Amino acid sequence: MKKVLISIISVIAIIVILITGEKYWNEYQVKKHEDQVEKMIHGEEVKTELEHILKLLDKKALTPEGKIKSYKIDEDYSRVDSGDDVAIKVIINDDKDLTVKTALYKDSKRGALEHRAILTSEKLSGLLSDNGR
Repeated sequence: MKKVLISIISVIAIIVILITGEKYWNEYQVKKHEDQVEKMIHGEEVKTELEHILKLLDKKALTPEGKIKSYKIDEDYSRVDSGDDVAIKVIINDDKDLTVKTALYKDSKRGALEHRAILTSEKLSGLLSDNGR
């Protein structure tokens, strides 16, 4: 009877240790992934690609003559989507209604960071249109 009780307690202890270990391992993996995304989003390569996208939208972007004067990455929106795509939302001119969303990915053949699509907010589209709406 005593051996059975010790065996049951041992099995329960092992299960608790495995569950706890898995929980901490998963938390570690999530944190590691978030850190990698954070590092990527604020990297020079992403900055270069975002500025390229802004210049596609406004040839004079980030200059005194351009309609796009400044940008910042929306930290709350940016995340990893399917595969290795990183979804990024950029706030233009410190106006949360002026936004650009894009998905960036690393081209496996060229090794360069590229974008999949560019989505502009309605207000930004109006600002950038020729007639000014």
